[in-house]
Amino acid sequence: MNHIYRIVWCAAANAWRVASELAGNRRGNGLNSRTGVSARPAMRGEVRGVRGACVPSPLRGVCAVLMAASCIAVTPIARADSTGGQGSSDGGVGGSGNGGGGGGGLTGATGSASANGSGGDGSIFAYASPGMTGTVGVGGAAGASTTGSTAITGQAGGAGGGVGSQGAFDGGGGGGGAGVDSTTASASLINATTVTGGAGGAGGSGTYEYNGGGGGGGVGLSMVDGSLTNSGTIAGGAGGNGGVGGSVGGGGGGGDGVDVTGTAGTVIVNTGTIAGGTGGSSDGGQQGGGGEGIVGASLSITNSGTISGGSGLGGTANAIEFTGGTNALTLETGSTLTGNIAIDAGSVLFNQTSAQTLSNAITGAGSVIVGGTGTLTLTGVSTYTGGTTIDAGTLRLGDGATDGQIAGAVVDNGTLVFDEASAATTFSSAISGSGSVIQAGSQTLTLSGNNSYSGGTQIQSGTLVIGSSTALGTGRVALSDGAGLMFGATGLSLANDFTLSGVSTWTVASGDTASVAGTLASTGGLALAGGGTLTLTGANTYTGTTTIGAGTLALSGAGSIAQSAGVIDNGTFDISATTGGASITALTGSGAVVLGARPLSVTQASGTFDGAISGTGGLSVTGGTQTLGNANSYSGATTIASGATLALSGQGSIAQTSGVADNGVLDISATTVGAVLSNLSGTGSVSIGTRTLTLSGADGVFSGSFTGSGKLIKQGAGAFILDGDSSAYTGTTEVSAGLLEVGDADNAQAVLGGDVDVDSDATLRGHGTILGDVSNDGTVAPGGSIGTLTIGGNYTQTATATLAIEVSPGAASQLRVNGSATLNGVLAITYDPGTYTSTQYTLLTASKGVSGQFSSTTSTLASGATLGTLESSLTYGANDVVLTLASAAPTSVNVTVVAPTDTSIYTAVGTATVMNAQGVTSALMDRLDDRPAGASGRNASGWAVATGAQTDVDGTDGRPGFQANQYGFLAGFDRSVDDDLIGVAGGYQHIDLSEQATGDSGTVDALRGLIYARRWLGPVSLAGTLGYGLDFMAQKRPFAGIGTASGDHIGQEFTGAAQAGMPMGLAGFVLTPRIGVRYAWLHANGFDESGAGGQDLTVGTDNVRSLQPYAEVALKRAFGDAFRPVDVQVRVGYAREVLDGGRAISVSSQDGTLFTAAGTSLPRGYLTAGIGIGMKPAKNCTVSLDYNALINTDHASAQGGSVKVDWLF
Repeated sequence: MNHIYRIVWCAAANAWRVASELAGNRRGNGLNSRTGVSARPAMRGEVRGVRGACVPSPLRGVCAVLMAASCIAVTPIARADSTGGQGSSDGGVGGSGNGGGGGGGLTGATGSASANGSGGDGSIFAYASPGMTGTVGVGGAAGASTTGSTAITGQAGGAGGGVGSQGAFDGGGGGGGAGVDSTTASASLINATTVTGGAGGAGGSGTYEYNGGGGGGGVGLSMVDGSLTNSGTIAGGAGGNGGVGGSVGGGGGGGDGVDVTGTAGTVIVNTGTIAGGTGGSSDGGQQGGGGEGIVGASLSITNSGTISGGSGLGGTANAIEFTGGTNALTLETGSTLTGNIAIDAGSVLFNQTSAQTLSNAITGAGSVIVGGTGTLTLTGVSTYTGGTTIDAGTLRLGDGATDGQIAGAVVDNGTLVFDEASAATTFSSAISGSGSVIQAGSQTLTLSGNNSYSGGTQIQSGTLVIGSSTALGTGRVALSDGAGLMFGATGLSLANDFTLSGVSTWTVASGDTASVAGTLASTGGLALAGGGTLTLTGANTYTGTTTIGAGTLALSGAGSIAQSAGVIDNGTFDISATTGGASITALTGSGAVVLGARPLSVTQASGTFDGAISGTGGLSVTGGTQTLGNANSYSGATTIASGATLALSGQGSIAQTSGVADNGVLDISATTVGAVLSNLSGTGSVSIGTRTLTLSGADGVFSGSFTGSGKLIKQGAGAFILDGDSSAYTGTTEVSAGLLEVGDADNAQAVLGGDVDVDSDATLRGHGTILGDVSNDGTVAPGGSIGTLTIGGNYTQTATATLAIEVSPGAASQLRVNGSATLNGVLAITYDPGTYTSTQYTLLTASKGVSGQFSSTTSTLASGATLGTLESSLTYGANDVVLTLASAAPTSVNVTVVAPTDTSIYTAVGTATVMNAQGVTSALMDRLDDRPAGASGRNASGWAVATGAQTDVDGTDGRPGFQANQYGFLAGFDRSVDDDLIGVAGGYQHIDLSEQATGDSGTVDALRGLIYARRWLGPVSLAGTLGYGLDFMAQKRPFAGIGTASGDHIGQEFTGAAQAGMPMGLAGFVLTPRIGVRYAWLHANGFDESGAGGQDLTVGTDNVRSLQPYAEVALKRAFGDAFRPVDVQVRVGYAREVLDGGRAISVSSQDGTLFTAAGTSLPRGYLTAGIGIGMKPAKNCTVSLDYNALINTDHASAQGGSVKVDWLF
């Protein structure tokens, strides 16, 4: 085998020097000459680049070879497969040489081999220094001939020469010969025996300066391309050992197992063993590098045997080195790889059909492709930088016991599994493709890349930490029982849908926020940890339990967890940002619920919530039993559906401003001190137990029942009506303030058990029954309207108390006492409107006797009315109290009429409606004599005006006045033909009326439509309008202690007007005098009142007519320029009502007596003034602001403003 030499420039010595091929090694095993030179075999004329460096020597002109780049390689002077060149002599003595590698022997025939060359002798290169001599190692020959069953071994390289007298260098060992060298392209090689590359020769030894390095081992098999089927053993030769002596030589590099030199494509099927040679040893120097198992480009390798790199410097060499092209590697059962896989360039396809584990690291700049239907598991730390593509099958990183790591982006069209063993692993590269990602390991994995894979994510175990909003790609995410999802940064927002199995833990760090817009589905549950805020905005359908261990779970928009099995809230549950509130199955825990202004509904309640509910929203329990064990501050309504229970226990309470609509069960029996409610309504039941229930607030009607033996307290100014059967209640009821009514007029069957105490500022009334005693220190009013209140026990009235009785011509209220009645204080009689004659009324009965008398009697009649000649008297019997109305002259028959009170509101509503109708007509007529600037060529206009006003009408003839606040709008469209105009308009007005003197009130909602026209006759404009309105009217008359008489009805109105105006120019002004007349007629239907018992009236129709001639003068001045003109107008006018202004309506009491309900009259004179400003923000648009006032010259005044927009088409 021949040697390869190069002449190199040594920068350190400033001279040319000779370097052997043995100094070069592409795996980086070269050594400096003080410890020897590493050798590599020469193969088939392949010329390797020399990487060396020169260092200063104690002997002048000596060059040492090092692993560096400070020497520049130039023209080679020898190549393999030829005899080594003889060293030249230039007068010096001594020198050194290195043995060359032997040539390969197999030429491509299957199973046979022949020698193809012999190792060349080492050369001597002499220097001028005297006494320097050396000998060289002999290169190994190729393997001997074989018939296919005999082992083939390349011949070992010769040993390096020693140093002559005064020599500086010992010779390097010869390179081992190749086991088989196939030089035929597309060869088909089959090996069932053992092929071994020759061993490298040992380096020369001496005692003086530098000893020789060991020779490189020979390649086991070298081929161009084609195929190789190996069931035997192919091994690279071992590197030679370094020489010893003055300094130690380095070991030679091991030979590669299989070296493929072509790039056309080679298929290797290995069921046997392919191994790189072992690096030569060195006694004190560096060991030679091991040979690689397989080296080449465009390889397709299927392995079920063993492929290993040789051991040596730096550990085990690569099992496989892919040097470029498109490669494939299939690992089958029994496959063993020792050493890394290097992908220098190109790609490698792992085409797996079964599950295989690769513990080797993958290095280089190339890429990895995973295909097939099997699973490839990587447990090494791979550093290849070309990226990873999963075309099919599964790539698994780690096996649970050992980590598997890769670098670079992943195109995942199959399945990527993370099953790491380390406590925390981060994968920051991007994952794309149509495949899925699985977190299978029990540890923590962080995905922080900008991922776009669409096949979904499975978190089967451990915790998956996301570092970006796209970390989970775009597909559905499935979490298994015990798995965790952690948000690794604040502000992350996920759009993925989720499938939950078992209970998964979602973690948001304290102070961080995160949101999920997708839906959470399936049978699993969610446990929130970490202390941060997680917001759900989707309509989630998962049915497992929601556990808030720490932090805040917030619902926003349409966010819902209604199908979750329940919420265990030990943190914060926040629904304040939802659109319409939230519904949950159950609520337990000790955390906080933040309602904001939204309602929370509990549909299948069970368990106790010991936390606090806050906000202005409300709580509904629609099923099951919900127990509240702590003080709650929410102020919205509390609703209990039929079949549901809301229980308060311990310190449990709801805010005193929160009313309860109880159609199920409200149970306060387990509380420490009871409960306070604003009000109570519904048809359910209240279990008081031995506690106290306080009703503190507004009006309410409760048709349900009370049970227990505790106490019921009615506080506040409101009225509480109890229409249900509370006969099972045996406690005490205290009416502390306001009104308690036991049974209204429609529920005389109502029952309240126990005793009732009426305090000084309170009233008890009703048509029902109280089973116990009644102690009256305030007011008892049987009925409320005329009716009977029954007391099952005794009745006691104190000296400061009042028994209030309502009397009509045909009946009177009555207090029926089944026990005894002890009387004192005041008897207050209210006479309803009607015609009275001599008669008797039984006001009180007591089955067990009447004792005492009322200390005084008061009567309430209509203003100015009396009982005439009828006199009232009381008769106290043993068991009753009777009121007698009789004439002072017993022989005469007298009739007394008691008129109703506070009836002027009926006429006030009609008067305000007519005045409003006339005002609408006036506003329309104001615009009809104006010829808009810029209207030339325009034939259509649209306009709208918004108005607001306050009108005060004083009382006349002793009747109260009223105030009317009104707002509305009017809009129209008109078209011009020459100087004529015709249009239509419509609008809406709302009026609120109030009579300060009586407390009565009313409302009007009017819908109006009008047509109008205008014609110019020279300088005079003639205009007119006709209109129709539909009015919805209502009025209320409150009576203290009795109720409010109210009624509503419909009215119709017709309006019309005619006007003449003549605009005139006057020194830059436009002066427009106008005269006209306007008419309005209102017919309002009759109606019946309700709500105040005997005070309710039947009200007749109301007919109002108004005719008002008027005159007005307007003065307008234009400012600005033609592009942005501003018009200012002032006006003053006067109208006169010429029809009868008196106002009265016929009403009748419940006994049919007719009365006239008079009200304040229509004003006669209307002196008005106003100012307006008009602007043109656009060429075709005019905006006007107006202020108008009605000056009080009669008994009415008003002021109002309007905004009007005109648009010319």
